[in-house]
Amino acid sequence: MEGSLLEVDVHMTTGSSTHLNNLSKAIQKPGFRIDGTFYGLVPLADMVLTQEEKDIGSMIVDLGGETMSVGIYIDGVLRFSRDIPFGCDLITSDIARLLHTPRQSAKEIKEKYGVAFPTVLEDEGEIPVPTLDGRTMHNVKKAFILDIIQPRVEELFEEVKKVVDRSGYKDFPVVGVLTGGGSVMPGIANVCVNVLGLREVRLGTVSREHIIGDERFFEPQYATAMSLVAYAAQSSMYEEFNKASFEQKTGLLSKIGKIFKGVDIFGN
Repeated sequence: MEGSLLEVDVHMTTGSSTHLNNLSKAIQKPGFRIDGTFYGLVPLADMVLTQEEKDIGSMIVDLGGETMSVGIYIDGVLRFSRDIPFGCDLITSDIARLLHTPRQSAKEIKEKYGVAFPTVLEDEGEIPVPTLDGRTMHNVKKAFILDIIQPRVEELFEEVKKVVDRSGYKDFPVVGVLTGGGSVMPGIANVCVNVLGLREVRLGTVSREHIIGDERFFEPQYATAMSLVAYAAQSSMYEEFNKASFEQKTGLLSKIGKIFKGVDIFGN
């Protein structure tokens, strides 16, 4: 084939050099060495999305505490990605402020009683809430917790919608996949459907096809970490990791190296 012009469409990700340098210093200070840097959304999507979802058009949203990551796959390829510099920790802050309770107590209330949509509220009972000084308790209705959480979750997905609307691909995703610690809250998929207008939204967890480990590590809050470990093990960089990545004899290498199918990554 002959031609006079060669063009290519590429998806480029960028990151703050200051942020990356600070992470590098934190990792290198105890004696470890960095052999490579990966954009976490790519291996995460490989672990929680099916190939059919990537082909038909899907959106993955990683709902972290301090950040949210959004990726859009079309025809099997990552077409758009963006990180939003805030996340579900805002829900914890709202609960702590409005219930006048310590932040740790607010986090526990969110995880134990929090729901994001009225139809998943099982009962109208009350829950005990410790005061700021931790000496006394007061009761609040579960419906009041919902009234705190739902508007904030809607606001978070509104920010996701703004990002997607500016991407140029807002009409392509038909499936939404939520992962990260924030995705486990009951009713959050309902809010996602209402705000983003997707036809289907599901919870995304790490596939057990290539990794076997302790059941708790397959929860959505560990999805990115598990995906990065699997990606490093399966990539061409694995030999470098095996030889020199972790110079301290902490036993971590022996655990990370056992990623392949049929091996317990968190075993002895």
